[in-house]
Amino acid sequence: MFKSKIHSLSILAFIFLFSCGLGYDPPESFEYSKKIIGKWQQIRSFNLIDETKNPMAYDWIVVEDGFTLGLNTDGTFEYTKYGNCTTGKYIFYPNFGRIEFNFDCEINSNGESVTKIIELINEDVSQNNQLFLDHPRSSDICKEDCMSILKRIE
Repeated sequence: MFKSKIHSLSILAFIFLFSCGLGYDPPESFEYSKKIIGKWQQIRSFNLIDETKNPMAYDWIVVEDGFTLGLNTDGTFEYTKYGNCTTGKYIFYPNFGRIEFNFDCEINSNGESVTKIIELINEDVSQNNQLFLDHPRSSDICKEDCMSILKRIE
């Protein structure tokens, strides 16, 4: 009887330890975060083309020489969308599909001087060569560069 209690307690302890996670990250978030690492360039922009229609008409516009985004494995970035301030650190939240950029200096985002922005991010899972970014907005009506498609260049 004593041995069966010890055996039962050992099984319960084993189940408890592994159910708590002990720092285990699901493979999807690790693989996904590795897929966004690299250098990307904007190739399309989602813009308002006719605000007189109801609902308003938006379209993907081809972009020549768009901004670039470099995401490094050490959590640093280079992002040319917001002018002269291009570097900082990022935090990627794979479970929420968002990325937080903490710039080294102030940027202008929607008429405000800020050092942090949060963008929604999604990847093209079929080819792993495109990212989709949903940029921050000051209102529900976005006129230019509401979203971007970026293509891997490195």
